[in-house]
Amino acid sequence: MTVTGLESPLEQDNVSIQCNVRANPRAKVTWLLLKEIPIEITRIISGTRVSITDTSQAMSILQITKATAADTGVYVCVADNGIGSPSIGQRSVTITGEFLTENL
Repeated sequence: MTVTGLESPLEQDNVSIQCNVRANPRAKVTWLLLKEIPIEITRIISGTRVSITDTSQAMSILQITKATAADTGVYVCVADNGIGSPSIGQRSVTITGEFLTENL
């Protein structure tokens, strides 16, 4: 399993994280978000700003529209086809603000 995507996007950027999975039979992919403070694990589902697309047997894409600092965390892709142990991959994403500098 391979998880890829930009690690330090800016606020208001669109973020895309890809999870490449090789499994036979096809695996069901679940996305989780881990946050450190407070410690929290959230299952991600498609909604207004977040979409999950399974493009083929081998790829799931998590897309976040107009990311905010609240989207910072470790994104975990869990692939399970019911045979053996699930495969797990992760990608740490830190949303940073745009900083404007002024000439003094």
